[in-house]
Amino acid sequence: MIRRYWRVDGGGIAQDLPTAAAGRGLAPGEVTRLSAPRAQWLRIDSGWAGLTFGRGPFEPGGSRAGDVFLCAGQTLRVLAGSRVLIEAARGMELRFAWQR
Repeated sequence: MIRRYWRVDGGGIAQDLPTAAAGRGLAPGEVTRLSAPRAQWLRIDSGWAGLTFGRGPFEPGGSRAGDVFLCAGQTLRVLAGSRVLIEAARGMELRFAWQR
């Protein structure tokens, strides 16, 4: 099954992503850390996600660093070697998928 999701990077280009990717969930206020050994897509299925990339503003290797907020239906390309903290924001449960 294919659903259409809005791609955050790349100037607002619509991207078809498979829905079969393994999903994960976080309770409101819960935080998890993910690492991307290779470039991947982060898809938000429900809720709001507060993302913090890197270890500070000057992440080695040119990876982005800083904060991003995404809501249900949005995706974000995560560069190889990136580290990201994901928090279920705005008091809502978060469902997301990490896919190649």
